[in-house]
Amino acid sequence: MKQLSVWAVIGIWATVSLAAVFYASWQGYGGRAFAFTAATFAFLLLVMLLFAARGMAEKLASKFGAGGGFLLGAAIFLCAIAYLVGTGRSRYLAPGLSPR
Repeated sequence: MKQLSVWAVIGIWATVSLAAVFYASWQGYGGRAFAFTAATFAFLLLVMLLFAARGMAEKLASKFGAGGGFLLGAAIFLCAIAYLVGTGRSRYLAPGLSPR
C-alpha cells in the first residue's frame, strides 16, 4: 500500500485549511471566536494527516518513546482548552472573558 510523503500531506493540509477559512470568511464568519475555531480545526487536521504520512508515526514513536502518546494527548487537551477560552464557551476557565 502506498502512502503520501510528509510534504504532500502538509500541502493537502494547507490547501484544505486555507480553503475552509476562505469559504467561511466568504460566508461572513470572522472575529476572535472564528480564529480560534479555525486554528483548532487546522491543528487537529494536521495531527491526523501527519500520522497518516509515510513513516511519520514510526519516526515520532522512536523520537519520543512511550511518553509520546501522553505528549500528544496533552497537546490535544491544550488545543481544546484554547478553543474553549478563545470562543468564550467556558465560564469556569475564563469568567472574565465571557460577557454572558
